[in-house]
Formats: sequence, structure tokens, C-alpha cells
Amino acid sequence: MLRFYCSTCQKVFEAEGRKDEYVNTVYGPCSRYVADCPDCGGECGEYRVPKNIKLATAPEATSCGAGGCCCGM
Repeated sequence: MLRFYCSTCQKVFEAEGRKDEYVNTVYGPCSRYVADCPDCGGECGEYRVPKNIKLATAPEATSCGAGGCCCGM
């Protein structure tokens, strides 16, 4: 059993799946496993665990130490 993700239902489910072979214009002959969603019936690809995503943090605003911006004062 493989795990699949339905982007329509936003649901991860397990199924046998089937091999889908296709020709990619860049890589040539390729294959992937797909399964039908049990809820909506749409074709879904394999579920991939997200990698560690580092979120960009905004730089802290400069202040005069009084807790606010003292620009123009």
C-alpha cells in the first residue's frame, strides 16, 4: 500500500495505486504511481513528506529604545 495525496480534498489516503507511464519533453520516458481518491474520485499522485521549510523572517525595525520609531523627532 502506498500513500497518496488528493489536492482537491486535501486528504492523504492509502491505496494500491497503478503505474502511469508518460513521456516528458525534457526527461523522456517517465513513470509515476497514481490512485483514485475515495472521496471525489479524482486522480491523485503519491504523497511526499514536506522537507524542512525555513520561513524567511522580517528584519526587526530599528528603534530609539523607547519601544517605537523615533524617525523625524
